[in-house]
Amino acid sequence: MFDAKQIEELYSRMEAAENDAERKIIFLDAMRRTAEAEGHSPPVLVGGSAAELYSMGGYASLDMDLTGDEEYIAGFARRMGLESDPSHPNIFFSREHRLILDLRGKMDIDGATGRIKVLDMGGGRTVVAVSLEDIIIDRLVGYKRGGHAPSRHIAALLIRVNADELDADLLRQLATGEDVFAELEEILDQYPGLQETRGPS
Repeated sequence: MFDAKQIEELYSRMEAAENDAERKIIFLDAMRRTAEAEGHSPPVLVGGSAAELYSMGGYASLDMDLTGDEEYIAGFARRMGLESDPSHPNIFFSREHRLILDLRGKMDIDGATGRIKVLDMGGGRTVVAVSLEDIIIDRLVGYKRGGHAPSRHIAALLIRVNADELDADLLRQLATGEDVFAELEEILDQYPGLQETRGPS
């Protein structure tokens, strides 16, 4: 889909972006459009990259964590001029364009395929990402099992920024399955509107 001129135009639009998050959105939208035009499933944003998107700039991730059709994602990255290190073949990067793609494999979605969201980012651009609820629970799992204190802060930030859009029942269901229910409730206690439906005690 992209010839050399179109690639140059894409990178020019990215350089003109107001911030790093918008620059990534432009790239991800181009990747999604190309995937659909060529008959592939669009890549799905996961991990810290999705947290950045849902936090509305409150959290920043250096790379873009993607899952889906790895062969397509890798091929698109190479067409865009990104390179990979043989010792880390799942990571593609461009120093010139300040891009890092981390192919996380299909396991990152693990049961969440029905909760993949197509997010309208404005300006006719869309990004496909795993659900906000999955990202919050993923951060809490990192906090509890990995001892990563900033992950709890990110989970709380995502809840605060998106309180009006959260599915509290789904959050509690996922938290119960991942054994982070107590950690979730500790944060939700700050938001009375999300306390109408209680999960297991």
